[in-house]
Amino acid sequence: MDRLPVELLLDIFSYACTDGGYTGCSLSSVSKRIRTTSEHVRYQSLAVYGARHIRTLSFRLTSSGPDSGLRKVHHLLLSDRSLEAAAEPAPYSDREGTGAELVSNITFILTAIAPHLETLLLILTTLRKPTALSLSVLSFLSDLPFVPLIPTNLPFLRELAVASPLFPMSFPLSNKALRLERLHIATHTELPATLGASLRKVAPNLTHFRVSSLRGRTDGGGLLDMLKLFITGSASPSGSKHIPPNLQRVIITPKPTTRSRGEGRVFGTLARDLEQLCQKDALGRVLVLRTADCLKEDDEHEKLLYEARYRRLRADWEDRILGEQGCWFEGSGFSPCSLTDD
Repeated sequence: MDRLPVELLLDIFSYACTDGGYTGCSLSSVSKRIRTTSEHVRYQSLAVYGARHIRTLSFRLTSSGPDSGLRKVHHLLLSDRSLEAAAEPAPYSDREGTGAELVSNITFILTAIAPHLETLLLILTTLRKPTALSLSVLSFLSDLPFVPLIPTNLPFLRELAVASPLFPMSFPLSNKALRLERLHIATHTELPATLGASLRKVAPNLTHFRVSSLRGRTDGGGLLDMLKLFITGSASPSGSKHIPPNLQRVIITPKPTTRSRGEGRVFGTLARDLEQLCQKDALGRVLVLRTADCLKEDDEHEKLLYEARYRRLRADWEDRILGEQGCWFEGSGFSPCSLTDD
């Protein structure tokens, strides 16, 4: 390999270094020539698991002579936990550092690689949705332990998936992502009442929007109002002001139900309203995936189901890097699915 022309090596490395950093790490230890040649494409995609490794990456980016390839990441996965089923996430305060430090490290990393970042998956399970009191106190201290929808200016970001405890203020506190086209809110969260207008402001060029693990009207916020405009009223001047103008596709998945409660208890009347809206969706732009998974009302089964979901998120992220469909399924109306499908 050391005898191959540099141009050919760069082509090979560009195709190979899209697996979350594994190939890039291996190339750096082959030889001095391979390490030097692959430096600028070695970390096209990078997956970082655990708060400690996130801190390490932040430190490496602040060092006086960081690996220049680390600042040229195009596809990034940041997770504060391991994806192995055996890993039991503890509250962040019980481990090394604080929630505010985690958020600070993530924000710094994203700022450092912003000129190149195109796709981002955030899996943050140890942060908690702040209360009104904690918001008033922590905002005064400038120490907010949560991540806004867009934590920092990301001018070239095209796709974002967030598995983190968002709440309505995560949207007005968000930075703008002018090139963001696909947004997946992957964990149950509380959406703002002005969802459509918020998305239009944060991501004016959004074309695809997905919400997973939706529990009902409490989480739904302004989702129904946005869908009504999207399906029936976005053509009018007044309606077009309240949703992203280029929106083409919306996918919704409810949170899995328990055997005793059933969909009606978990998804509430939102299911009926969504079904009625889908019936009016003449263009077939809305898909509601009614999950076939059913919690067995024990913590262990719920844990396994959520572990499968986190693995699915990574698989979808890798699919999108390769130009595959990922989580953006075709079809419209109501359709059964399983969160544990591979």
